[in-house]
Amino acid sequence: MKNKIIIVIVLIVLVVSVIMIGNSKPKNDIKIGATLPLTGPLAFIGQAYKNGLTLAVEEINKNGGVDGKKITLVNEDNQGQPNVAVTNVQKLLANDKSSMILSVFTAPTQAIAGVLADAKVPMLYYSTLATIAEGNDLFFRDYFDSKDLGRSLGNYMVKDGVKKIAYLGEKSDACEDYYLEAKKTILESGKGIIAVEERFTPESTDFRTSLLKIKDSKPDGIISCTWRKSDIFMKQLKELGMLNIKTYQEVSPFLPNGDTDEIRGLYQENGTISTWYGFINGSMNESQKMFRDKYFARFNQEPISDSAFAYDDMFLISKIMGACTKADGILDSDCFSKTLVKSENIGVSGKLYFNDKGVSKRESLLMKVVDGKWVKAE
Repeated sequence: MKNKIIIVIVLIVLVVSVIMIGNSKPKNDIKIGATLPLTGPLAFIGQAYKNGLTLAVEEINKNGGVDGKKITLVNEDNQGQPNVAVTNVQKLLANDKSSMILSVFTAPTQAIAGVLADAKVPMLYYSTLATIAEGNDLFFRDYFDSKDLGRSLGNYMVKDGVKKIAYLGEKSDACEDYYLEAKKTILESGKGIIAVEERFTPESTDFRTSLLKIKDSKPDGIISCTWRKSDIFMKQLKELGMLNIKTYQEVSPFLPNGDTDEIRGLYQENGTISTWYGFINGSMNESQKMFRDKYFARFNQEPISDSAFAYDDMFLISKIMGACTKADGILDSDCFSKTLVKSENIGVSGKLYFNDKGVSKRESLLMKVVDGKWVKAE
């Protein structure tokens, strides 16, 4: 009898031990690496993405992670430099064992594309350039599209009754895509003509010669792609007595120097219509207000659309990575790619889905300044 009791006790101990060992096995985290401009002239964008990603990761992990796995996010500062981004990615792959990479801006993304292609590691990036995604099944672009913005702007200008149009824009692929699509839309409508086109290098800060040529052409409206220097553009427009000529701009307050009380006042006086993306601070819906409150409570600053893109993307890709991560913690890249192109998400930044080339489709927004605040332009 005593021996039977001992045997039963031993069996119970063994069973409990097996259960405890099974439960104590470490669950492989989902590791995601990000190379972002956290210092340098565009650090506010990198920080906005980092904050959006961080907020999402904290919420996901707080709620049990993904299928019991926690997300580990590793952020690296590329200072906006392509060569530093390459070094970042090499570390993120070799040392941190990141299953996928997030990247911001065109030049750093182009620089790391070859490294990730060779390693067969998925990438989600934020850039107006879609061709990086179109050239590799494992690469995905989520950002506004310059051509989509141009088309929306062109349709709005036709509706606005603009007949004679001038253009002033930076010499860049994004600005050309934006303008040429707007121009095509306007000309195909048969309701507008292009009077003059002026272009400048990204380093330019004096637009007055071009503006005087535009003034002499007597246009009804100006299509502008001066986002890097929108504050200078608006001040020089006023200086030359041209604020009475309505402007139609691409992402006007993209940089902080273009979203001050002074410049918003000039936009309002001019009646400026600007393309935009994600959400508009003065016209938030309830979910966007909730996101804004959470973001402000966590980081003590207002979110921008880029923060919301990052926040939404993290929720989407973490679910897919959870479903496509093997028991050994290795991501099945083919599973990830095929699942993401079939996925659709409605989040803080609006509806998101990818075409079969891995390029996101996002709603183009139009806005104007009313009572000193950007609001949706109907």
